[in-house]
Amino acid sequence: MPLYIVVKTLLFSESSRLQGEDVPSISGWLLIGLLAFSLLIGLASVAPAAMASAGEKTGIELKPAIEVKPVILTSIKPLTMIATAVLGDQVEIRQLLPDQEIPHHYALRVSDRRLFDQNQLVLWIGPELETFMGALVAEREPRSVITAAELNGIVWPEAVERGRDYHLWLNPDNALLIARNLVQRVGEFSGVNKAVLKARLQKFEDEITTFKQTLSERLLPLKNNKFIVDHDAFRHFTETFGLHGAGYLRDSSGLEIGARARAKIMSHEGIRCVIAEPESRIDRLQDLATKWKAKLAIIDPLGAEVMLTRETLPNEDSKRSSSAYIRMLSGVTQAFYHCLRGE
Repeated sequence: MPLYIVVKTLLFSESSRLQGEDVPSISGWLLIGLLAFSLLIGLASVAPAAMASAGEKTGIELKPAIEVKPVILTSIKPLTMIATAVLGDQVEIRQLLPDQEIPHHYALRVSDRRLFDQNQLVLWIGPELETFMGALVAEREPRSVITAAELNGIVWPEAVERGRDYHLWLNPDNALLIARNLVQRVGEFSGVNKAVLKARLQKFEDEITTFKQTLSERLLPLKNNKFIVDHDAFRHFTETFGLHGAGYLRDSSGLEIGARARAKIMSHEGIRCVIAEPESRIDRLQDLATKWKAKLAIIDPLGAEVMLTRETLPNEDSKRSSSAYIRMLSGVTQAFYHCLRGE
C-alpha cells in the first residue's frame, strides 16, 4: 500500500469520515507534530555532513554565515584609537564613555553596566582617571583587564605637588606600549589572525617612529617659549618633546589649585601661550591671555572630534594613511606650535 494512503488512514478518524469531513482527529494532530519534529531532526543531522561533503568536492572551506568576534571594551576614545589602529576588524571594539564625556567625574548608567559585562577584555587607564570603573574592574579576572597605568615601561613625567598626570596616551611611547600589550593579549583569543595583528602593530610602530622624529624637529625651536595650561593634562606630551610649562590652573584630576599657587602663576611674565580645553571657562582664560598679550589655544586631549576612520584621499597610498591616534596627536602638535609662535 502506498505510504501516503497509510499516513492518511492514520491521520483521519472514522467519525470524521462518517460525517463527511476530512479533518484530522486529536491523535492525527499529534502524529503530524511528531512527523514534523522527526523531519527537522533529520535535516539538522544531515546538513553538517552535506556541507562538509560539498566542501570536499569543491575544495572550498565552508564557514558559518555569522562569525562572533571577540569584544574589546575601551573606557575612553584615545584608547579606542590605539585599539582600532592595531586590532582593526579582528575584534569588535566598544567604547564605554561617549566621545565628548570627561572621565574624571563620570557616573555609570545602567546601560553602561550591561556593556561592561558583554566583552572578553577591558582596556582602561586606571582608577586615578576613571574612578567610576574601579569596583567593576575589581570583580573581573585579571587576564580580562589591561590597566594601562600599571604596565611595565610606562613613561611618567616629572611628578608635581598635586600628583601624577594620567593622560598618559599623549606620550606616543606609552601609546605604543599599550598597543603591544593589547596585541599580545588579543592574540590569545581564538578566531583572530595573529599575522594581521602583527602587521598592523608594525605599521603603528613605524607611524610612531616617523611622527616622533618630525614632531621633535618642529617643536625644538619653541622649547623656551613659556605657556600656561588651564588643566594639567599635557605633561606627557610637553615633556616628551622638550616643552616647559609655567603652571596650571586645575590639577590633573580637574580640581582648582589654591589661591597661593594661582597668585604665583599670575606673577609670571613672558607667557606666550594659554592652553584651554573645550570644557574650560574660555572667557576667563581669554582675559588671562589678554593680560599677558598671549595667544589662546583650545586643545582636546581626548580627541573627541577626530574620526576613527577616514576615506583615503586621491593619490594617497592607503597603507601610508595615518591612524586616528596619529591624527589626534598631530592636532595637538599643530595647536601648540601655532600658539607658542604667537600665531
